[in-house]
Amino acid sequence: MKQLDIGGSILTCDRSTGVLRPLVPAAFRHQILATVHLLSHPGIRPCRCLITSRWVWPRMATNIAALCQDCLECQRSKVTRQFTAAPVSIPIPNRRFSHIHANLVGPLPTSKDGYTHILTVIDRSTRWLEVVPLWSTTAVACADAITAS
Repeated sequence: MKQLDIGGSILTCDRSTGVLRPLVPAAFRHQILATVHLLSHPGIRPCRCLITSRWVWPRMATNIAALCQDCLECQRSKVTRQFTAAPVSIPIPNRRFSHIHANLVGPLPTSKDGYTHILTVIDRSTRWLEVVPLWSTTAVACADAITAS
């Protein structure tokens, strides 16, 4: 802390950040908080950065967080979390291979036979897995690989 004499008044400043930041008396703290926050309602972290770069006082972070959390304008404009739908159970198919899941993996390093992708196919009822190497990922190549396996 450093004390400066300004026109007969003593001003106490913090110099731990390399910039002189005045120690704000309790009577002026709310005015600084409200002025900075009401400029754009930036939120807790940005507001704290703006204020702590210029001023200092005890329990500053707590005061800033309380002001931002109590601000009605901030609460009204806050983005609410989207609701997620409850998981829906999908019925298990009655016949084998009547419902399959397919996925393409790749591109992979080219094999000695020239394959660059892998098609994975899983049956929903039996969980049987088929893996087919592919040279091409066109719809025709994938359909041919499924019918051949």
